[in-house]
Amino acid sequence: MNAIDLFAGAGGFSTGATMAGCNVVWAANHWQSAVDTHAANHPGTAHACQDLHQAVWADVPAHDLLLASPCCQG
Repeated sequence: MNAIDLFAGAGGFSTGATMAGCNVVWAANHWQSAVDTHAANHPGTAHACQDLHQAVWADVPAHDLLLASPCCQG
């Protein structure tokens, strides 16, 4: 099962999904430091640093599961 991770942070949600048998194919966050950390923890995942309110969803890989943590600004 392929998953994407929104507001991915350091990758805790992605780690759990991977442990459950998912393949996290794409992750995004608005903060470059978080994206860099997630990429170090999940090197096989494609990454995007962008405001998810302005994402081009047609560019997101096909997936079966959407993981979405709460955004940190709230």
